[in-house]
Amino acid sequence: MVTQRDSNSLMVNGVLGESVTLPLKFPEGEKINFIFWLHNATVIATIYQTEAESLQNNLFDLKRKDQLTFNQYFLRISNLTMEDMGTYKAQINSNTSNKFFHYSLRIFRRLRNLKITSISVSPGNKTCEIHLNCSVECPNDDVSFTWQPLGKTGPNLIISWDPGNSSEHNSYTCIAKNPVSNVSSSVSTNGLCKDDTKNKSLNAYLVWIVISVISMVTVTVACTFGGWLIWRKNTEIAGNIEYTPVAPEKSVYAQVNLPHTRNAQ
Repeated sequence: MVTQRDSNSLMVNGVLGESVTLPLKFPEGEKINFIFWLHNATVIATIYQTEAESLQNNLFDLKRKDQLTFNQYFLRISNLTMEDMGTYKAQINSNTSNKFFHYSLRIFRRLRNLKITSISVSPGNKTCEIHLNCSVECPNDDVSFTWQPLGKTGPNLIISWDPGNSSEHNSYTCIAKNPVSNVSSSVSTNGLCKDDTKNKSLNAYLVWIVISVISMVTVTVACTFGGWLIWRKNTEIAGNIEYTPVAPEKSVYAQVNLPHTRNAQ
């Protein structure tokens, strides 16, 4: 149980499933006649002294009869649930006065399962940019995050780390707190950047293999297709050629009879 007093009431922080006690400060030298306990303006129990000066309590909130017990005048609430939150008030009646004590009860879960996730990016130079995120279960339970040794607050942290600079921190711790608990976890930047480099080298190697295979397939297909086109063209040309037979030469012989002429006398 964690308590904190403000100007109007005592702030009491309880843990879900656990117990909390609401204390009282009695007037010195005064005889207590009875005490009313109220939750959100509803009377849940009364405590009074009998004639034999023994304490007697009457519980009116029967739904919580297994939760509400009394240590003399103090109210103890066990197995806390979210329904137990709210304003409690104790009215003390003595022979001379009435005194009031106010309490504001809040219920929180204990933090657990803190996780740090990371993404590392190498921009091409020697440095490694690392994005860290810190998270817990039930983050709405008034949780605050702090990163050490930087002292930065918030669940996210971005750092630029140079593996070659030995003076830089290579381990960071996330601390998560709420009013009833705190947890922490650490992460090493060495492993993050090393793994990232391996992944990038592997990815580059795979890309190189894929590009090589694609190039070889492209060249093979191009050569095959080109050869097929040449073969197809030659076939078409051969089909269009006409062969005309040439007749053998024949010798023609002609006999010419010339008339006989007489010499002029």
